[in-house]
Amino acid sequence: SYLYRKFYNIGFSKATITIVLARQFEQSISNLGHTGKILIETNSAEPSEDPPELSDKVIHSENSRERSILFMARIVRAKGVFIVLEAFRILSQSLNCKLVIAGSGPELDSVKAFCDFHDLTGIDFPGHVAGQKKHEILKNCSLCLFPTCYGEGMPLTVIEALAYGKPLVTRPEGGIADWLKNEHHALLIESKDPRDFAKVVGMLL
Repeated sequence: SYLYRKFYNIGFSKATITIVLARQFEQSISNLGHTGKILIETNSAEPSEDPPELSDKVIHSENSRERSILFMARIVRAKGVFIVLEAFRILSQSLNCKLVIAGSGPELDSVKAFCDFHDLTGIDFPGHVAGQKKHEILKNCSLCLFPTCYGEGMPLTVIEALAYGKPLVTRPEGGIADWLKNEHHALLIESKDPRDFAKVVGMLL
């Protein structure tokens, strides 16, 4: 709106440089009439203390007793947690797999209620993780699943998955689309349909 543009230009017109976390945000503020310099930056993460060998990027073999899927983020619908749950519900019908939902947030109770309603088992809720606990969870998971629908820069969970050499299945949302190449850094899926994620994760596991 005109009023929004007016307030934006009053607040940012004197900035020498405006830093954003994704090209879609650069486009948004350019559409508001911003004419100053825009710099696109991203987050960073500490590398694994125990860097994986290239061969460790391969998912567990058929002889593995358990395959572990990690979702690590704030527990809100926009981060894709319910897509993860539906995909896991499909996968667990034919695969021996485990799901770890690491994080806290306003929809954690709803997520647990969903699991109870559908009698889902094999799901761990370690809560918010940091330090050694996060290191162990990342080190031990088979792959990371993050079907986010949330417009943001480069999510820390994505960077950490890559830092640990873990296969990553996500969506090309926000900064992810800028920094990751499909089938090179990760598998990027446009869909929001849990069946599509279940199919891809099932092929990897």
